[in-house]
Amino acid sequence: TACKALVNVMSFEYFEQLTPKNIMSIKSHKYCHYGESLLEPYLTAWWEFILKYIPRTISPNVLTSIGLCFVISSTLLFSYFSPKMDQQIPMWVNIYAIIALFIYQTLDAIDGKQARRLNCSSPLGELFDHGCDAVALFLLVINVGCCTQASYDMLHFKIAFWSVFVSLYSTHWTYYVTGSFYFTS
Repeated sequence: TACKALVNVMSFEYFEQLTPKNIMSIKSHKYCHYGESLLEPYLTAWWEFILKYIPRTISPNVLTSIGLCFVISSTLLFSYFSPKMDQQIPMWVNIYAIIALFIYQTLDAIDGKQARRLNCSSPLGELFDHGCDAVALFLLVINVGCCTQASYDMLHFKIAFWSVFVSLYSTHWTYYVTGSFYFTS
């Protein structure tokens, strides 16, 4: 069954063990990016403003987790009101999803700033952040599918889903090969 297959995949027998060289590579990793996204110049002031109100006692990973919880909650609402992606979504759910996405992107943007402010940036924190980004991205595709009643046009939904997957994969592959994220506006 599908559940049994998922359990087999989730067991660690399929994953290669980290070698001492892998562990040293992880420990010496430094995040690097060039350029800025299209909206970054406009949102930077907002992020800096919000960061002033984040207590220094809050871990960057907590900010990431809270942001992801907002995306998860919006997906749960969409799934409740349109479980087969074929029903009209109440307007308040759409508004909530917009607010949740804005909160998510804000917390996602300031988690790295908080880590640098607290001098606790780490490769593990970056992995956690990017893992949450990947989960959020796929949940957002589901949200859009529910909003647009995608069950009536599953081909376009599948294309959108795979486009997001390829985009995410190619971005991280480029980072793996070059050692840097490149943003262009």
